[in-house]
Amino acid sequence: MVVTNAFSASAWVRLSSAHFEIYTDAGERTGVEILRRFETARRVFSPKDSVPVRVFAFANSKDYEELRPAATVIGFYQSGPDRDYIAMELRATEASRVVLHEYTHLILNHNSAALPQWLEEGLAEFYSTMTTSSGRIRLGAPVRPHLQRLREETWLPASALAAVDKNSPSYNEAEMNGLFYAQSWALAHMLYVSPRYAGRLDVFSAALAAGQSQESAFFSAYGKSMEKVMADLRTYLDKPLPWAEVDGSTDLEGMAIERHALSEGEEAEARADLALASGRLPAARRLLERAAVRHPDSREVLSGLAMLAMREKRMDDARRYFERAIEADANDGRTLFEYAMLLRDTAGDRDRVTEYMEKAVKASPDLAEAHFLLGVRKSDEGRFDASVEHLRRATELLPRQAYFWHALAYSYHKLGNAARSREAAYRARNAARSEQETKMAEAALRLSDPGVQAPQKPPVTTPSSWENLKGDAKVEGRLNRVDCGETPRLFVAGMVLEARQPNRIVLSGVGGAKAELRCGPQDISVMVEYVAATKEVTAIEFR
Repeated sequence: MVVTNAFSASAWVRLSSAHFEIYTDAGERTGVEILRRFETARRVFSPKDSVPVRVFAFANSKDYEELRPAATVIGFYQSGPDRDYIAMELRATEASRVVLHEYTHLILNHNSAALPQWLEEGLAEFYSTMTTSSGRIRLGAPVRPHLQRLREETWLPASALAAVDKNSPSYNEAEMNGLFYAQSWALAHMLYVSPRYAGRLDVFSAALAAGQSQESAFFSAYGKSMEKVMADLRTYLDKPLPWAEVDGSTDLEGMAIERHALSEGEEAEARADLALASGRLPAARRLLERAAVRHPDSREVLSGLAMLAMREKRMDDARRYFERAIEADANDGRTLFEYAMLLRDTAGDRDRVTEYMEKAVKASPDLAEAHFLLGVRKSDEGRFDASVEHLRRATELLPRQAYFWHALAYSYHKLGNAARSREAAYRARNAARSEQETKMAEAALRLSDPGVQAPQKPPVTTPSSWENLKGDAKVEGRLNRVDCGETPRLFVAGMVLEARQPNRIVLSGVGGAKAELRCGPQDISVMVEYVAATKEVTAIEFR
C-alpha cells in the first residue's frame, strides 16, 4: 500500500484500524506509521481482552502541554470508562519508546493480576524497545542510559527493589532513567530472555494471584531467592545482551485503515474527550465551547458538556445536556452510564438508575464500572447469581480493581461457593493498593477461611514531622463523587472538599463492597474529617 500525505500536516486526521484510533496533527503518513507500530505491539501481546484505544500524537507542543499531567511527561496512559487513551508529544526525544512503555501498562492493566512495581516497570521498559526487521519483531534492545547507570551506581538490594511501590521515592523519579527503572529493566530482560530463566513469569504471576507473598512466589517460579538471582544478573549484564524474537510476518501492509480529515469542531471534540478523561477541566471547557459552535447538536459534544457540568456540580445543566445527547443517540453506552450516575447522585428513582445502567451495558458490554455497580445492586437485592455474572465480567475487564474482587468474593460466599469466594478474595488481596483495600480483602478471606490471618508488618517509628494533618470539623453522609484533577475533590453531603495530600489522608473502617475511594461516581457512606478553614480532607472513615 502506498501512503500519500493527503492531509495538511497542520490539520488533524483520524486513522482507524480494528483496535486503535490515531488522532494526530502530524499528517497522514505519520499517523499510519504510529498505527502500524501499535498494531505490531498488540500482536506481540495477543491480549485476551481489549477495550478500544484512542492515541493522540501531538506535533504541536503547546496543544500537548495543556493536557499532560506534569511538565516532564512526554507520554502518558489514561484509562476511561469505555476506552483507554495514550497521548504523546512527537517532537520529544524517546517519544516512540515512551509510548510503547505506556501501552505495556495498558495491556497489563487489562490482562494480568497486579504485579510488583519492579516487574511492571521492568516489562514496560523491556517492551518499549520493540523493533521490526525482515518480518520479525525483536525485543530486548539495550537501553544505553540504563546500562550506564547500572555500571556507575550502587544497586538497590533485592529486598529494597521488591519493596518499591507507587508511593516510593524511587518510583517517583522525574524521568524513567533512574536506578529503579534501570535495575527493573535489566532484571525483567534476564527473566524474559535468558534461557536459564525464560518462560517462568507466568508461574510467578499465578503464584502471586493465588495469594503467595512476593518472596514465596519468586522462589516457586525460579527455585532461588531474588537476592541470588540479582547476583546472576550482574554476570548477565557483563556480556552482550541477547534478543528475543517474535514472528511478525502477518502482512500489515494490507491492514484496513479508515481515514478521516477532522473538521475544527471534530478535532476539538476529540481533544475535549481526552481532557475530560484526564481531569483537565479548563482545557475541556475551552475545547467543548469551541466544538459546540460548529456542532451544537452533536451527541459527543452534548455528552461532553454534560460530563463537564457534572464535574462542576451543575446538575441541572448536566441533566439537560444528557437528555439532549440521548435524544441524538440513544445507543451510546458511556452517555447512558453517566446519565445513570447523574440520576443516582441526585437521588433519582432507584429503578430508573438500574434501567439506564442496564441500557448502558447492553449498548457497550465492556463498561467495567457499570457491570460492577449492577453486580453490587443485584447483591443488595439478594440476586447473587445475577450479581456474580456482572462482577465476573467487571473483573475480566479490569482484573486489578481490588473492590471488584471483594464484591465478587462476597457474592460467591452468599451462594455457598467457598472455593470461588476464597479465590476472589485472594485476588482482592493481590490487587490491594491501600491499607483499606487490604483490610477489605482480609475480611473477605475470613468469610471462606476463618483461619486466615492478616500479614504481620514490623513496627514503624514515625518522625513527628511526618504526622498527618489533623482536621477540626467533620461531615457525615454519602460520598457522591471524586474528581481527580490537579487537586482531587470529594463531593460529600452537598459539600465540596479538597484532597490536597491524598497519600496522607487517613482511611479507616472495613466497609462493604462499595467502600472504595476512586475517581468518578461513588455511592459510599462516609464520615470525613477536614480543616474547616481550608476544606482540606484529613481523614475518611468508611461506614
